[in-house]
Amino acid sequence: MLEATPKLSFVPKRRNRLFAKLFLVFFTVATESYASTAPSLSMGFAAIEEGDTRYRPSVWGSYQWGTNWATGLHFWGRSQAPVLQEQYLLSLRRLFPLFGSSSFHANIGLALSYDRTHIHRSEGEGGKSTAISRNGGLLFGLGWTGSSRLFLDAEWNGTLIPAGYGAIFLATARKQDLSLGMGWRL
Repeated sequence: MLEATPKLSFVPKRRNRLFAKLFLVFFTVATESYASTAPSLSMGFAAIEEGDTRYRPSVWGSYQWGTNWATGLHFWGRSQAPVLQEQYLLSLRRLFPLFGSSSFHANIGLALSYDRTHIHRSEGEGGKSTAISRNGGLLFGLGWTGSSRLFLDAEWNGTLIPAGYGAIFLATARKQDLSLGMGWRL
């Protein structure tokens, strides 16, 4: 006995045509808005101030997606024998345009601070020890981003972090950064 094979039709039905048109319109609008808000990646240098009015050099990177969201990472440290300090500041921030411009913006967001201090003494002086401090806080700032595909990126951010265990040194209670980098829209 022969079984009936289903008929395959390459001509879409009326309902399928409507779905195809809606999909095409949605895809066109989505790619158009994506092209105008392409994600960007920028890297550069910064100066970090931690409440002691001394700025320390830092390496800085930022990734922005859409027109309203960005994330950033600062890394800095210093080494003075026998002490090695490493510090990271990770931020997630929302951007708000200022003065009706797409270049000037205000930043408001969250920040996480990770500070690690490693002291390596000789055996007779007590050996080695490591102190780690993790804190979270709020970030506020101003920034300027160029509008071309290859652009300059400048920011001034202040981060307020509850001191936690770092209250004795006041090193983690407040951080301020001045950042300048070059970026590329992907």
